[in-house]
Amino acid sequence: MTKLLTALALTLVLTGCAGPNPIEFYAQFKQKQADCVVRNKIEKPGTAVIGMTADDAVLCGWGPPLRSNVTIVAGARYAQWVYPSVRGVPSSYLYFTNSVLTAIQN
Repeated sequence: MTKLLTALALTLVLTGCAGPNPIEFYAQFKQKQADCVVRNKIEKPGTAVIGMTADDAVLCGWGPPLRSNVTIVAGARYAQWVYPSVRGVPSSYLYFTNSVLTAIQN
């Protein structure tokens, strides 16, 4: 997952979508990712843990999902993030309640 996030940041830098200073953008991205790792008490990016926010799940967890299914019931927002199968491993899912990770299904 680290390679994916690094590739994404690099793509933004190389295509000019990162703003006026791509080197600064990349440095800020890596710092935010490092802060996310510390905040969620994980060893390295690419790890999803119960209790992390949806933003943190993208930044230092599994990255953006392939698709998201959302249900709103009695004021609560439930989201299922779907990740594609990779190298024979079945699809994986992250479940959020009000933007907080509450379940992981591999």
